Amino acid sequence: MTIDRLEQQCDTIEKRITVMGNKVTDSKATALAKKKAGDIRGATLALKQMKMYEGEITKLHGQQIMLEQQKLTIQSTHADVDVVNSLKAGNQAISAMNAQADVDSIAELQDDMAETMQEVQERQDLFAAVAEEGHDEALAELDELEAEMMAGELEGLDIGPMGNIPIAAPAQPVAAQPAAA
Repeated sequence: MTIDRLEQQCDTIEKRITVMGNKVTDSKATALAKKKAGDIRGATLALKQMKMYEGEITKLHGQQIMLEQQKLTIQSTHADVDVVNSLKAGNQAISAMNAQADVDSIAELQDDMAETMQEVQERQDLFAAVAEEGHDEALAELDELEAEMMAGELEGLDIGPMGNIPIAAPAQPVAAQPAAA
C-alpha cells in the first residue's frame, strides 16, 4: 500500500538524518582539531564537509515533511472517499426505501384502508340490523304475555270488598328505613 511505502521512506530518511548528524559532529571535531594542529587547509575542507552534511540534513528534513504531508493527504483523501461512499450507500438505501413507500403508494394504501374500514362497518351494521330485527315485536309480545300473566294472577286472588279501589303508585318515593341495630 502507498501509505506503507511512504512510512518506509520516512524511516529511511530518519536513519539518514542520524548518519548525517554524526558526520556533522565528526566534521566539526575534525575541523577544530586540524585548526589546532595548524592545518588550515584541512580544517577548511572539514568545515566545508560539515556545511555540506548540514545542507543534506536540511534537505532530508524537507523531504521528511513532504512525505508526512503526502501520508496525511492520502489518509485524509481515503477518509473522504470512505465518507462519500458511505453517503452514496446511505442515499441508495433511502431511495430504495422511498421507492417502497412513495407518496402515491401511501395515498393508495390510505384509500384501501378506508375502503376496508367501510366494508367492516357495513358488515357490523348488517349483523346489528339482524340482531335488532323483530326486536320491537318481541318486546310488544313480551309485554302482552306479562299483562296476561298479571291478569291471571289477579283473578286468582280473593280481594274482597276493596276490589274496586284503584291502586296507584306513591307520589313520593318511600325513604329507606334505617336498619335496626
